[in-house]
Amino acid sequence: MADVGIVLLIDHLSIWLMRLIGKCAQKCQVQKHFQSVSGLKHKEISVLTLARRVIDAGAEWLNRLRPQEAVPWLHQRDQAACHGA
Repeated sequence: MADVGIVLLIDHLSIWLMRLIGKCAQKCQVQKHFQSVSGLKHKEISVLTLARRVIDAGAEWLNRLRPQEAVPWLHQRDQAACHGA
C-alpha cells in the first residue's frame, strides 16, 4: 500500500511542477511561440500543454522562465481548491 502512496505523491508533485512551468511561460508570454496562431489575444493552449511544449523545446526555453512570479498564483489556486471555492 505504501508504494501506491509514493506513486500518487510523485504524480501530484509532477503535475504541480508542470503547472508552475506552464504558468511561468504564460507570465513571460512564451505561449505565443508555441501556439498555432501567434496573433491571438485569447488563450489557445492550456497551462499543462504549454508546460509540455516548453519542456520538449529544451533548456533554452526553461531558462527564460521566472518561477517566483507564478508561485503566488499556484498557491492561491491550491488554497481555493482546498476550501472548495
